[in-house]
Amino acid sequence: MTEILPTRDGSYTLKSSRFDASYHSTHGAMTESRYVFLEAGLQFKYDKNRRENTHTERLNILEIGVGTLLNAALAVDFARIHSIKLSYIGVESEPPDSRILQEYWDLHPPEMRPESWQELIKMYPGFSDGQAQFLSGQRIQVHLVDVHRWTGPEQPADVVFFDAFSPEAQPEIWEDRFLSSVVEWMRPGGCLVTYCVKGEVRRRFKALGCVAEKLPGPPGKREMLRVHKPK
Repeated sequence: MTEILPTRDGSYTLKSSRFDASYHSTHGAMTESRYVFLEAGLQFKYDKNRRENTHTERLNILEIGVGTLLNAALAVDFARIHSIKLSYIGVESEPPDSRILQEYWDLHPPEMRPESWQELIKMYPGFSDGQAQFLSGQRIQVHLVDVHRWTGPEQPADVVFFDAFSPEAQPEIWEDRFLSSVVEWMRPGGCLVTYCVKGEVRRRFKALGCVAEKLPGPPGKREMLRVHKPK
């Protein structure tokens, strides 16, 4: 059974009974998502592209582990604020029940733009077939499938949100073979962000030709990881 849990910043997360793990940090679900995936990932890539004057009008996001759709909603908000277009593709092997997901979003703090998550929740039932849907011009596509059977996005990802459960809970997601596929799905010059900084994970990315950069982590986590695919 999936539980709804409060976190220390006033936002909420879900706890998976199968993996005995929460979808977000109990130190602050919203804080973690904003810091790790929005600021260190999407904002970083957007600012970098502006400095280099490349791919400023559209960004492709790939998320491994969609979970509660929190990162997707934050990305849609970001696109609206900065007047850019997004193509968001998420892959989720263990989607939460739509009823519990609705309860989760009913509890969410008002800082989240309601027009983003309310529309996402309405779209959620249609995600099961993997068809693209559009929210205020943003292309949203979620594949509720086993990630190991997924063949990858049509266009390479500028930013990857790697938000799977931990290597202890979901080890197959962090193995060389799957990480190799993820790197292949990235655009040269793209980046991947994740909360996990384990030495073995960093070494695997480096072995795939990437640069693994440790950054200060969100509350409750000393460090996080940003991976760069060389151009």
